[in-house]
Amino acid sequence: MYKIFENFFLIMLSLLTVSIYSPVSYSAQDPTRPPSWMAESANVETRKEVLILQQILISKNRKIAVINDKVVSEGDMVKGAKVREINRDWVSIIRSGRRVTLKLVPTTKEYINE
Repeated sequence: MYKIFENFFLIMLSLLTVSIYSPVSYSAQDPTRPPSWMAESANVETRKEVLILQQILISKNRKIAVINDKVVSEGDMVKGAKVREINRDWVSIIRSGRRVTLKLVPTTKEYINE
């Protein structure tokens, strides 16, 4: 009989421990946490990744660019943005209905020997 109560006590203690340390109980207890409807809109804004133009190649037959390690051409999509135009020094994209221009930034460093 004592063994049954011991097992019951251990089960109840483990359930109580799990419920106390679960993420749901933490979020319910945090008074500084924004309401769920505000947290959803905040997450949408943070999902937009920074787009980095890495390379541009223009030849007679094609125009391609490398954005965030992905090879794209005009009309392709990258991270939720549509590539509108590829030029010699920049790429124009459309993201969330807004036109954005990505420019090539030189990555070579000049070392001076003194």
